[in-house]
Amino acid sequence: MSEVKLTPAEDLLIEVLIARHRLGEPFWTFDYCQRPVLKRLEAKGLVTTKAAPPPHIQARLTLTAVRAFMSNPYTPQGAKVEWAVQAADDAKPIHYAIRSHSPAVSEEYHRKYAARHDGDLYRRCVVEMPWQLVPEEKS
Repeated sequence: MSEVKLTPAEDLLIEVLIARHRLGEPFWTFDYCQRPVLKRLEAKGLVTTKAAPPPHIQARLTLTAVRAFMSNPYTPQGAKVEWAVQAADDAKPIHYAIRSHSPAVSEEYHRKYAARHDGDLYRRCVVEMPWQLVPEEKS
């Protein structure tokens, strides 16, 4: 989206929304004082906003913004990648899902699989956290 010029404030809010989107939180809550900046971004077609408990406003990236600013899928450190295909004639949202440890090598395979089944390719990252000891409750 090189044709869209962003002010420093708009760029900052877009960066926040990109980071939240990557972590699976499409909406993020901002202080209401950011409403003018969010409304300018909304006018540019980059975000949508909705009401939140005062004094807040929620915003999320539009599909246009996701395509423009997030062309390369993000993989968090230590995440496993899962792939899925939904074919046009598929009633279920996911035709198959497989976990991969080498996302760069397997993406080509999954793109070919999706093309053979005339479907859309989906990708998600799953972060597995280590087990943590829960301390005993003190009485």
